[in-house]
Amino acid sequence: MNVKVSFDDPHSLHRSGQLTINGQTLDLPNVILSPACLDLLTFSEIGHANMITAVDTFKLWQLGQPTARHSRQSTMLPAISELTANVGIVMTTDPFQVAVNYAKPRGVKSDIVRFRTNEKAPLQSLTPEQAVAMQRALGADIISMPQQVPDYFAPKDLIDAASERTAAWGAQALGQVGSQMAIWGWQGAGLKRSRQAALDGLIKAADPQAIAISGLFQSEPVAESRRLLTEAVPMLRDSLPTALRVSSATANFDQLVTAWQAGVDLVMTDCPTELARSGQVLTTDGPQPLSDFVNGQNPIDTDCQCPACRAYSAKGIAMMLALGQVNGRRLLALHNLTVLGQLAHHQALITN
Repeated sequence: MNVKVSFDDPHSLHRSGQLTINGQTLDLPNVILSPACLDLLTFSEIGHANMITAVDTFKLWQLGQPTARHSRQSTMLPAISELTANVGIVMTTDPFQVAVNYAKPRGVKSDIVRFRTNEKAPLQSLTPEQAVAMQRALGADIISMPQQVPDYFAPKDLIDAASERTAAWGAQALGQVGSQMAIWGWQGAGLKRSRQAALDGLIKAADPQAIAISGLFQSEPVAESRRLLTEAVPMLRDSLPTALRVSSATANFDQLVTAWQAGVDLVMTDCPTELARSGQVLTTDGPQPLSDFVNGQNPIDTDCQCPACRAYSAKGIAMMLALGQVNGRRLLALHNLTVLGQLAHHQALITN
């Protein structure tokens, strides 16, 4: 797999660049659309919008696991290329982190995690090597290294222990990475010296091509996201200037803009589909209610060339939403996706 990351000035806090994987090039900064977006959008639609699609590895893995009704276990995983038609760049999420979240404390070991997805489910186990190997088996362009993400406000000793486990698990699974780009998780919570120690541990374990700042969630205030990122991004610039800076927590629109402004290269978000589900239109000025655009038979934006604006009026889409038709949410998501691509392109021009 051919992977190349280039920046106009890698030592700059705010920078523009390009990510190229197997001949497919993405302008930076940009976004990763979370797995939840695949409920309304297709791989090819996201790829043609010049964005990365994230796939829920744990969910796909569980398709082949035994259940109470079916005791036979399958090791077969679907190839993502069967769904994408090789359009766009696909990233797989870390299944190990999900398994750790399901596990009881005694089930999390230095080399394996044992867990149940519910009280009646069979006991399952997963190693760091298996977590990375299954992402390669799926055919991902970008894989996520195993990590543990504690609560943002967890005590210092728990955060430090999670950082040490993350570095150790990553080193354990390093042999399974192959030629794919690997994103290493870096705990964003905790004191500054703890974050630096965690970053030093990752650098010692490997020479990361990409670092994901983890630990923040949509429930956190934008001001807290801004505070964390304005501390974390300069640390990445100084310690790993050529590494791709990623925000792996799913961001809403305000958090997305905050991350771009802080100097993050790739931000995970679900805002095109989440806004569509709530009847919100994404504009260059931010989200606005669809009702603000209902004007006779006019589309949402007369200058927009997205499928929604080419074939439907804003009033028609509003009627679909009122009737609960999924096509209304999907059309609105396609429009929001188009505008998000414009915003990403505009952000790249600004940073350049």
